[in-house]
Amino acid sequence: MWRFWLGLIIAFGCGDPKISIIDGGLEDALVDAFPMFGPCNILMQTGCAPGNRCTVLHVPVPGGFERRVGCAPDGTVSIGTACLFTTATNEPAYDNCVSGSVCAGICKAVCNSELGDAACPSTHACQVYSGMFPGQTTPPAGVCDHRCDPLDDNDFDGSGTTLSRPGTSCEHPAVGCYGYPSFGDAKPTLWACTIDVYGELDGGRQNEAGRPFINGCDQGYMMLNGTCHALCKPGATYQGNPNPQYPLGQAPHRCNDTDARGTFFSSDRCVYLWRLEIGANGTFTRSSTSDTVGVCLSGSWPSCDSLPLTAASGSTAADYGCVDTAMASSLPTTRLQGY
Repeated sequence: MWRFWLGLIIAFGCGDPKISIIDGGLEDALVDAFPMFGPCNILMQTGCAPGNRCTVLHVPVPGGFERRVGCAPDGTVSIGTACLFTTATNEPAYDNCVSGSVCAGICKAVCNSELGDAACPSTHACQVYSGMFPGQTTPPAGVCDHRCDPLDDNDFDGSGTTLSRPGTSCEHPAVGCYGYPSFGDAKPTLWACTIDVYGELDGGRQNEAGRPFINGCDQGYMMLNGTCHALCKPGATYQGNPNPQYPLGQAPHRCNDTDARGTFFSSDRCVYLWRLEIGANGTFTRSSTSDTVGVCLSGSWPSCDSLPLTAASGSTAADYGCVDTAMASSLPTTRLQGY
């Protein structure tokens, strides 16, 4: 299934990013013009005089401003509270957040994305935003976003009134619950509240290297292979299943135009997320949603209800993510065909 729109906010890249120290990338002329706003390390909060902190500046340039990392006076607004930038003419603007946080609608704690779960409190996850911290080639710095449930904390029909989200983790309607499969990477799939930039339908957004932005689609949808796919609630489907079959997933999160928007195809199915958490080398990185969240995918695959749980030869239901990991007789050792 596919559907549409935008993101360009959170950049996701496969592999383990390496730390590069943030020096702000300020030119000598800028430092001379604004000596108070010198370069610094935003992760370590070093390089600034007492009473100052390392933060993101909006530096005036002809025709607008550029985001740069530098020193500014300490702020007073606490993490999780609405924030503002200064408006002084011809000087870098800076936010009013406390040290160690930056303004992104609200003050958010700065985190080191290489630390995994230890980067943020247990209720939050470290997300790396594209362009938020300039001067990094492989940015380790992110901000702590609230963790969430991708089925309960997303509005699957946008401005429509047919569907609504029961969850409350992502408090603002323009904020959705976003994540991306690990594909065997050491860091497991995580879900965190992130702005739904445009809230419309499109083919999804990617960065210059062709990697998807996590929120490159509307909330409730994930971009794979340049296409936005609806999230779904999976259910076991296999040959000989004595219980109800759920090839399209379970209501109210099925792969159809009743539970989601977009165009669905006869070959669509709700594939368990764990099937996208296996890398090309067979590594499986389990997450908290491996067996509870699915993605609407289509391919030239046999139907799930024609695949057995076990087989001496040939494909099984597990090969195509038709059952959860507990029911699978053995897990595949390659990525899902086509993804």
